[in-house]
Amino acid sequence: MRVAATTSAQASIEISSKPTHNMNCTGGVCTPTAKKAVLNIMDLAGMLASGDVKVISDGVAQDVEVDDTLSWTSAHRLTLDSYHSIAFKKPVVVAGTGALTITTNDGGSGGDFQFVDKGHVEFWDTSSSLIINGLHYQLAKSIRKIAQAARKIGAGARIAVAKDIGAGRTVYTSAPIVELIGALEGLGNTISNLTINSNFDSGYLGLIGNYSQNSVTDSIRDLRLAKAKVTGTGFGQTAGGLIGRGDGAILNVQVTGSV
Repeated sequence: MRVAATTSAQASIEISSKPTHNMNCTGGVCTPTAKKAVLNIMDLAGMLASGDVKVISDGVAQDVEVDDTLSWTSAHRLTLDSYHSIAFKKPVVVAGTGALTITTNDGGSGGDFQFVDKGHVEFWDTSSSLIINGLHYQLAKSIRKIAQAARKIGAGARIAVAKDIGAGRTVYTSAPIVELIGALEGLGNTISNLTINSNFDSGYLGLIGNYSQNSVTDSIRDLRLAKAKVTGTGFGQTAGGLIGRGDGAILNVQVTGSV
C-alpha cells in the first residue's frame, strides 16, 4: 500500500527543528492539543536521554511526520504511535542500544508508514529492539547477516535492514539470500552494488533467490537496491534484481541497475 506523505497543511504532529507548539508532554508521553502540533527535535532527544518516550497522535492530529534528523545514544525506546500514518522525511538514527516502535492505524484505518526523500531508520547496534505494528524484527547490517537470519529462522522470518549496505567488490555466483519465507523491512535503507554472475544451469538469481510470504502481512518493502548487476548465462535460470522468483507482496521498493 502506498500512502501519500502528510504535509504541514494536514492535521499532524510535526517532529522538526521548530519550537514545540500545541503539544503536551507528561511522564514520557507526548500528545497533541490541536490539529497542527510541533514537537521540537532537540526537546525529543533530550527526553530520550533520560527515559522512554511515546509520541501519540489522535483523531484530531492524525498523522506523524519526522521532518528533521533525530538521533539518540541512550538505551531508551521511542514509540511513534499514529492514529493514521507516519512519514519519515529525514533520518532517525538509533545511535546507542535504544529501541524503536512504529505503530500505525491506532484508531484510524487505511494508514501506513513510509520513507520519503532522505528519510530512513538506522540502527548502530543490531541487538536493539524494533517493533512494527506489534511484530518484532531481527536487525541485520549486511547481506550475509540477512541471509543467515533467513536461513536460521526459516518460515516466519521478519528481518529489517539496519543501515545502508554496500556489497563492495563481492561477485556472487548465486543469489546471496537463497530463500526468504516471511518479511524483509528495508526501513528506507539502500543496498548498493550487488553483483551476481552465474553460469550454473537452472536456479533463481537476484538479491533473494526465492521469496514467499508466511502470512498475509508479510512483504518485502521500503528498500532501495542501487546499481545492481545480475548476469545469468546458464540454462533455465530465472533472474531479477530484487528476487529471482516470488509470490509475495513487494511494496515501496526501488531497483536500479541491469539484469
